[in-house]
Amino acid sequence: MLPIIGITVLIIFIILWRSGILDDLQKGRFSRQGKKDIQETKQLTPTSSDPEMNKRLEVFREFIDELPDDEIED
Repeated sequence: MLPIIGITVLIIFIILWRSGILDDLQKGRFSRQGKKDIQETKQLTPTSSDPEMNKRLEVFREFIDELPDDEIED
């Protein structure tokens, strides 16, 4: 009896997954986030008010941009 239930649940899952219904449910769940969740998300965005750190990041970006490409020459 248990294998029949397992196979049935698996078939239902595959049908829902392939039809896109599971994606719609997930999008709906994220659209109903509370204010607290949204505020926490905003707090995780990278903001830096330290001018020294901003300068370090800018120097690092310039260094990365000037690195040579890793092309193999024959």
